[in-house]
Amino acid sequence: MERNGMNTLAAHGEDLFGSEGAKASIKAELRLDLKLNKDAWKVLSGRENEDWVSHLVITGSQQRRLSNPRIFSWNAGPHGDRNSREEIWSIFAQGQPLICLQDLRIPPKLIPAIKDELHAQFPHYWIIILTVNKQGGTCDSSGEHYNFTTLTALDSYHFPSATSETLHPGRQLRRGKGLHSVVSGRALALSTTTKSGGKFVIINLYQFTAANPVEQREVWDIIAAWVLKHPNDKIILIGNLNSAPAGERTGYSLPLSDSLRQADARLQDFCQDTGGDLTSSRRHLWRQGKQNASLDNAVTWNYPLSQPQVCPFEAKHKRYDHGVLSFALPCEDFITSLKVPKRSFDIPTDRVDEVFFQRNLLQWHKNVQQRISLFSSEGGEATGESLLQKMREEQDIMRGEALKLQVRAETSRRRARERRPNRS
Repeated sequence: MERNGMNTLAAHGEDLFGSEGAKASIKAELRLDLKLNKDAWKVLSGRENEDWVSHLVITGSQQRRLSNPRIFSWNAGPHGDRNSREEIWSIFAQGQPLICLQDLRIPPKLIPAIKDELHAQFPHYWIIILTVNKQGGTCDSSGEHYNFTTLTALDSYHFPSATSETLHPGRQLRRGKGLHSVVSGRALALSTTTKSGGKFVIINLYQFTAANPVEQREVWDIIAAWVLKHPNDKIILIGNLNSAPAGERTGYSLPLSDSLRQADARLQDFCQDTGGDLTSSRRHLWRQGKQNASLDNAVTWNYPLSQPQVCPFEAKHKRYDHGVLSFALPCEDFITSLKVPKRSFDIPTDRVDEVFFQRNLLQWHKNVQQRISLFSSEGGEATGESLLQKMREEQDIMRGEALKLQVRAETSRRRARERRPNRS
């Protein structure tokens, strides 16, 4: 488990079943019988059993069959990642195959630490974070330069690999001192494959607001040009599009301002020009005062979405502008049967089995002591070469004694299998 990055689960298992866990230490001090592995599982309480199984489910170590696979999208504004840790973890804990987050406001130097923290709790996800610091006039509420950040997570069980896609590498806009693509930190595109086959692309978008019509139009043009070059790919564009479908704004003074009407029209034109299917929640995810709008939506090509749901985060001490949007994904790409691998319970005779070795450590120690003396009877001064040769010989003896025990155990097992049933 530790080799696969599941450190928390490994520590939990060591505590319950391992030779270095808390239970084993207590029994060792009290000189009680030390139980490990299967024997330790049998003596656990019902609550401890439930906690272990729940931990397996959360970390993905237990393969599950998704009856209702969904894609999640959430804009964490205005609090970002710093003040939304519990909310983000609650989304990951649901174990859905696709998660898209926007407006996390993560400084570039903190990305490795945040990815490590998420991987420690949810090691079965591919997690890709794109952020860019827009130096210039754009600042957040604390007066610091704004960090535009998008995060996309894919369940590695359903998506064995993920590759970043460059939507438009050649087009750039100047932002303060550096050069950044207009989509940097706002559009994160990943390509993978589904179990039904074919290239599958997820574009996680945090679009510019209606107050920035030039940048908003350019983002739509960049994505449209890329989509039209990949007519046969399965594509999901999801996120905070900062544009609403027709009739999905309420609480605004009528007629709508030119900037809002034009922003909504740009979304309709984008879908019409690319042949994309616009899927809306039909509920207002964005709220400020009396104004409500469906700004979080999805556009798909060759890949249907259905059953939209909206779940707002309710917290007394903080308020979010956006609710969590989710859509149902086609079940055929995510239904998997649990396959139990065939296991061999034969004890290996050509290599040292660690579990068998631990269980027979005392007998091995006695056998080794009979062949290796702690005090050398040879006279003369020992050289470095002679000490090295002696160490190698002793290592071969120790390994050989361990293998002898395994051979004897395997011989006993084989004879027991071959023994006739009516033989006493």
